[in-house]
Amino acid sequence: MMTRNPKAQATSAKVLITFGLMFAAGGMLLIPLMAFLHVSANETRNWQTTEGKVTTNIVRRQLTGHTARTGRSRFRSGDNRGVEFAPAATYRYQVNGQTFTSSRYGLGQGMPRFREEVEARAYLNDGFTAGSKVTVHYDPKDPSSAVLSIGSSSVFFYMGLFGVALLAAGALFVWLGRRSLWVARSASAAAVGNPVGPMAQPSWPQR
Repeated sequence: MMTRNPKAQATSAKVLITFGLMFAAGGMLLIPLMAFLHVSANETRNWQTTEGKVTTNIVRRQLTGHTARTGRSRFRSGDNRGVEFAPAATYRYQVNGQTFTSSRYGLGQGMPRFREEVEARAYLNDGFTAGSKVTVHYDPKDPSSAVLSIGSSSVFFYMGLFGVALLAAGALFVWLGRRSLWVARSASAAAVGNPVGPMAQPSWPQR
């Protein structure tokens, strides 16, 4: 059986610990950030409302995640499943005699996306045509901040779970790396007759 070089094992262990610390740090940043955004989005339920009017609407053609990353669709040419259509609307509203314009649908969420352009346009035609009246929820502390859809988004929840997974993976990597590093150091020390770590025995002077 071939034994691994202790020096190479120690190097690998340090790399594993480094990645573990990076993952853990990412998780520790992501979890409170998503919690903050979730709470902030839920605060829109208490915002004041006013009547607004849609001024313009548009359907944006966007690449799906796979197509955007690779530059090519997973589907045959001409298949709209390689893209998605995102409707959006701009609306105008007044607060205390001051006019504001916004195109934000919700905090952390936009209008639903569709596989077919005709479906996206049908969604806009059902309540978001130019001149249509909409209920606008605005922040009483900052009337320029407004949304049409209140409440939090499931995106914050799933990103929070991703943060938990990063933190757990980071902790596991650090533990595995420290264990591997101890094994490497023990093997290296044993080779020169000087054991280290919890298993090390005190050396007494010889009479």
